[in-house]
Amino acid sequence: MRDIDIWRDNEERLRQVWARIEANGGAKESYPQETHAAFYLETCLEYKIERRILERLVARGEFIPPQKQLGRMAWTKADILRLACVLEQRRSFQPFSGRRTEAEREIETKRLFDGLDAMQADPSFPPCKVTRERESI
Repeated sequence: MRDIDIWRDNEERLRQVWARIEANGGAKESYPQETHAAFYLETCLEYKIERRILERLVARGEFIPPQKQLGRMAWTKADILRLACVLEQRRSFQPFSGRRTEAEREIETKRLFDGLDAMQADPSFPPCKVTRERESI
């Protein structure tokens, strides 16, 4: 997918996110946003983002951070969409996101079950026991 297509797709999805927020009694679309709100919007777009990921992207020169106002990053709509494009290119989606390919979801599921198998094989990990006891009235 080309950058312009990613941008347009995310722009429409961001508009839908804001519409849902407003419909549920939240704030109307406005900018600039603080970092926690920008991260929330990225999460609503199904991208995986946290402070350490942002710091890594900035350190590698993959993303130019937003301008600061009063010592804090002030995220414009363009900043949020630029970050979404970078996250899209890096395939940095939320776990089990519908935006992942079938192959990526299969790999995630396998890793999940491999981790569970490893925990069950560990003798220090207590086994799960499901018991059904009658509740006395």
